[in-house]
Amino acid sequence: MQVDAEKRATALTAELLPPIVKDACSEVIREELVAGMKSIRQIVREELDRTSQPSEDGEADSSDTDSEGPAGEDWKLIICVRHDLNMSVGKVAAQVGHAVHHAVTHSRWRDLKEWEGSGSKKITLKVDSEEQLCKLEEDAKSEGLLAESIQDAGHTEVAPGTTTVLAIGPAKERQLEPITGHLKALPDRAQQLERHNKKLLERAERLQKELDNEKRKHKTTVKQLWAHRQVL
Repeated sequence: MQVDAEKRATALTAELLPPIVKDACSEVIREELVAGMKSIRQIVREELDRTSQPSEDGEADSSDTDSEGPAGEDWKLIICVRHDLNMSVGKVAAQVGHAVHHAVTHSRWRDLKEWEGSGSKKITLKVDSEEQLCKLEEDAKSEGLLAESIQDAGHTEVAPGTTTVLAIGPAKERQLEPITGHLKALPDRAQQLERHNKKLLERAERLQKELDNEKRKHKTTVKQLWAHRQVL
């Protein structure tokens, strides 16, 4: 009975509170929740770091056996893009965004810290076919690297389920080099079109000059024939 009375009193007090007091209370509650979430995130991060550290008997955790390396070593996130699909700049940007999001949300917390500390480098490389993309994914996973390909929903430029890009890492540069070191940087399609247009213009100018020369030759030949006819 006493508990019910306290609940009724609390409800009645809340109804009688002025709006400004209610707003103030709501703001305090929100601040407390934000502070609580920050504490929870910090605890989770500390726990993730703790579990990834070597155990007390000196043996390293099996998931972190490759963590040793030169201090300040570069970390990179590699995104391989299928160049054979001829996707627009906007489409490529969207697919790369999906790949980066997946890599960030699925990477180990410790790897993310190392990658961010190294400048959060993201490299886009060109692949020429789906077969090549799948082979890269297979090779990366065989080396214990995080690798995930992205399949498009097919609402715009490509068919549904088309594999468009592959994210590898973030990981140490020395781990990525044997797998992706032979790939070339993704070319800028706008620059490619600009170079192609320049070549077409140069060819058109060359053909125009050749045509003008032929016209002059033809005109000279006609004059010579006319003069020869007058002599005859």
